[in-house]
Amino acid sequence: MKPILSTVILLAAAPFLMASEAEKVIARLSSPDITTRRAAVEAIQTLDDPAIPAACLPLLKDEGFSIRRQTARAIGSRFFDVPKEQRKTYIEALKKCAADGPADNTLICQRAIGLLTENYAFPAFSVGPKKKWVLYERRKLPVITLAKNGSHELLSPVWPGENELLKLAVTNSSAEELFSPHWHSSGEAVAFTMILQRRSIRSSSGTRAPPI
Repeated sequence: MKPILSTVILLAAAPFLMASEAEKVIARLSSPDITTRRAAVEAIQTLDDPAIPAACLPLLKDEGFSIRRQTARAIGSRFFDVPKEQRKTYIEALKKCAADGPADNTLICQRAIGLLTENYAFPAFSVGPKKKWVLYERRKLPVITLAKNGSHELLSPVWPGENELLKLAVTNSSAEELFSPHWHSSGEAVAFTMILQRRSIRSSSGTRAPPI
């Protein structure tokens, strides 16, 4: 793991990127086999389909703690696909899941609730000094948004000399722990530190394998 310090002017934030093709694993979310459900909910994290939140909602009551946590993460990451008239149902389910714990599940459930309600008072978010901008993690990437009615913009730096987004090594922590953010007093810029996931594996011959 390698720390990197990134200073970002908010107006230069790049659009957040999405993946695709989630329908191939959605059916596995309802499998009676816990191992299959766990693999499916982990796979769904980086896939893109508006059906993901509805397919995941029942798993907030799953017997597996990690499945509940990943379910809350998937719903939060696709909060924009939850119809406004259904958000109360999702928020109630997330609150119940948060109350059941453990602590990392609670934090990820609160992250989803915050994104659904634009309530960024939870530890998963870092709010600027003017309460205008909010920094948080999504899909192992730093994302920023206006506190009210903002689009959610990707802030991740690129590895020098390569077109590769740098991702966080950990995610189940507060925004303060993930980023150590330092906001400019104007509230229009933020510096943050990322602890990166391992980028690649080298073979005995010294050839770099594909990034992980």
